[in-house]
Amino acid sequence: MSHVRQQLREQVAAALAGLSLTGARVFQSRFYPLERTDLPGILVFVDDESIDYMSISSNAHLKRDVLVRIQAVAKANSDLDDTLDTISANIETAIHGASLIIKAKGFVGTQIDIDSSGEQPVGKATLTYRMQMITTSADPQTAL
Repeated sequence: MSHVRQQLREQVAAALAGLSLTGARVFQSRFYPLERTDLPGILVFVDDESIDYMSISSNAHLKRDVLVRIQAVAKANSDLDDTLDTISANIETAIHGASLIIKAKGFVGTQIDIDSSGEQPVGKATLTYRMQMITTSADPQTAL
């Protein structure tokens, strides 16, 4: 079994597979080198995790607050803003209805920018969610 963060990434990616503009082009990595054939696509990754102890014991319950980032990436063209907004709307709807191993989730916001460092400029819309999971200190692979 894998760490709950990996399980969460996999569940989020599965919930996003098959959206109207991105289809199966959903990757669980912030560093996946997207090719032209991967666009438009989605990257799913976890940025930060903070932990609060819910009890102090040898097998304490840990409340894990995780920042999940979902990045929509599309070719930079005259329809870029519309494309990113459509993908963002699809992501928000899919995440809202997804069955995940979490106790709570909250949509934090979206950041939109242009990346011209590759062979073709791309636009990126990064949606950030704060998701909460509970595990024990002895078992980071099982969400309670």
